[in-house]
Amino acid sequence: MTRQGTAPLDLVLLPMGYVVWSIAFVALYGVQGLGCANGWHEVAAGPASLLRVLLIAIWLVSLAVVAALAAWTLRRAMREPGMMRRAVAATTATAAVAALWTGAPTVALALCN
Repeated sequence: MTRQGTAPLDLVLLPMGYVVWSIAFVALYGVQGLGCANGWHEVAAGPASLLRVLLIAIWLVSLAVVAALAAWTLRRAMREPGMMRRAVAATTATAAVAALWTGAPTVALALCN
């Protein structure tokens, strides 16, 4: 920790949840467009289409990463109290909620129109 009370790690971690969320968001939209253009929505992959399986996999991986990051930052904030650590934990938790919310439509909505 520096004399000012903010560790460099905190400054790196502060946006990290939203960095993970934004990468997943771009990946979901990119794969969805690519899959529609190439007909992946018509290829069966078990009970769903190949495109839906890929989108759900991307969503679940991103959820796992951001949830693990949120859990770690929350434990860190509880173990080492401080305003910045609480801010990091809160920001990462809101990124986890954003990842859950924005990826959920991949499960049920139409893929290609």
